[in-house]
Amino acid sequence: MDKFLDSLYTKLVLRDALGKTAPGSMLLVTLYISVLSQAPNLHEAVQAMRGVPAIDWLPVLAAGWLTALALQALGGQIPERWYLPYIRYCSDPNRKDADVKEFYRGVVHFHKCATEDQRQLFERFVVLHEASGNSSLALVLAAGMLAARFHGWQDLLLYLAMLIVAVGLGLMHRVCVDLKMAVFSEVMAQPSSMTTVK
Repeated sequence: MDKFLDSLYTKLVLRDALGKTAPGSMLLVTLYISVLSQAPNLHEAVQAMRGVPAIDWLPVLAAGWLTALALQALGGQIPERWYLPYIRYCSDPNRKDADVKEFYRGVVHFHKCATEDQRQLFERFVVLHEASGNSSLALVLAAGMLAARFHGWQDLLLYLAMLIVAVGLGLMHRVCVDLKMAVFSEVMAQPSSMTTVK
C-alpha cells in the first residue's frame, strides 16, 4: 500500500489530477453552466449536469488538464499582492525566466542527491502548491462567471464562500512554495550536492 501511495507522487499522478485536471475541469464546467446552460437558476443548472454519462466526462478532464496549463501561465503574470491568486514556482517572486530555468536545472540535481524521503516531501509540496495555486485562480474566475449569469441572494453567498476559499488556497500556495524551497535548499546545501552540481 505504501508503494502505491508513493507512486502517486513519483509518477506525478497526484500533480496532474489535483494540480491540473481538477481545477481546469472545474473552470470548464463553470464556463458551460454560465454561458451555454438554459437553466433558469444555478441549482437547476447543476442538477442537469448530474445526468451526464461518465464516458462524456473524459474529454472534459483532458481539456481541463490543458486549461490548467493556461491558468498556471496566467497566474504567474499576476502582480504579487496578498489578496491576489498569484502563482509562483520558486520562493523569490523576482526571478527572471533565466533564473527559473536555472532553478529547474537544479531540480534535476536535487533528485540525484536527495533521499527517497526528501524527494517524496518535495513532490508533496509541489502537488500542494500546484493544486492550491491553480484552484485559487480557477475559483476566482468561476465565481465571476457564475455571478454574471445567476444573481439570487443565495447564489451570492456561494460566490462569497468561493472567494474566501480562493484566498485561503492562494495563501496555502505561497506557504507550500516556501516549504518546497526549504526542502530543496537543505538538500542542495549538502557538500555532496554541491559537488554534483559542479
